[in-house]
Amino acid sequence: MSEVTTTASSASNDEIAAYVGKKAAWFERKWEIAASRKNRQSWNWAACFLGPVWMAYRCMYWQAAAVLGVTLGITLVELLYFPKYFESSTLDPITIGIAVALGWCGNGIYKTHVERKIEKLRPNATSNQSLLALLEAQGGTNWLAATGFAIATPLLGFLMIMIRNVVVATQ
Repeated sequence: MSEVTTTASSASNDEIAAYVGKKAAWFERKWEIAASRKNRQSWNWAACFLGPVWMAYRCMYWQAAAVLGVTLGITLVELLYFPKYFESSTLDPITIGIAVALGWCGNGIYKTHVERKIEKLRPNATSNQSLLALLEAQGGTNWLAATGFAIATPLLGFLMIMIRNVVVATQ
């Protein structure tokens, strides 16, 4: 790849490729599409359907935890304060809204994450080659984190239902 920088970023294509890994060209194309649009967004199906699991896979750990926490918090509020709605509803519009928002904003969130990580790691490198090696080591994907989030999400959802059952039983 060349040393051309992306729009509004000081990260070179080589740096982005080193951090993102095998899908770098795909993400760069999506970011170019987003940059050409007025709203600066492009769609990501994995972010929409997998949410925090996709974020953890892409090494966005605190973002994944935040999305999972917000989703579980909303679910807990629904279970505790609107139990009839939750029991009768097959599709939760709030959760669907979060999924659509992640699908719509996922690529942009990831781009911001990549650029910030590159900027943060750049001072730790003594040369361009050492920076690229550091970016490859720190970036890429993480199947273990994705698996952890994929297991934790339904377990925490089940915990929410148990909490609701305890609260309802004590009333």
